[in-house]
Amino acid sequence: MLLDKIAAKHHAKFNKVLNKGIAAIGEGDLNRVVLLKPQTFMNDSGVCVAPTAKFYKCSPADVLIVYDELDLPFGQLRLRAAGGAAGHNGMRSIITHLGTQAFPRLRIGVGRPPGKMAGADYLLQNFAKSEQATLDSSIFEATIVGLSVWLTHGIEAAMNKINITIA
Repeated sequence: MLLDKIAAKHHAKFNKVLNKGIAAIGEGDLNRVVLLKPQTFMNDSGVCVAPTAKFYKCSPADVLIVYDELDLPFGQLRLRAAGGAAGHNGMRSIITHLGTQAFPRLRIGVGRPPGKMAGADYLLQNFAKSEQATLDSSIFEATIVGLSVWLTHGIEAAMNKINITIA
């Protein structure tokens, strides 16, 4: 959902099939923006991300991975310049295929599933209407502003903007 919002801001459409993913190309804040939705299983995201980064001659520092995070409360954002997989199989795949942990990542907190619901089932269900309002008014808007800061002023400035805005 977030990538769709970013694509709309940059007048891009997801219409290019590339390396087992669907890409949207746009211009934004002095840079070309390539948005990618891997069409692999989440655990194999690196199979899509790494060859696409290579195709566009992006260094790992220029690749931002955005993913949902059960270990963060709903609505909380955490942008980091680098780091490990922290048990996330999709991140493990990306680290393996890029050959480094030195790439930025934005974790979007979705919180823990209620009761004994499996994490995968929780992540695949729709957001509640009350959560959708928070997504649209806070999370998506803060992320879009933060990404604009990243494109123009770098990761440190973006981390200061995103991590403070939502925390």
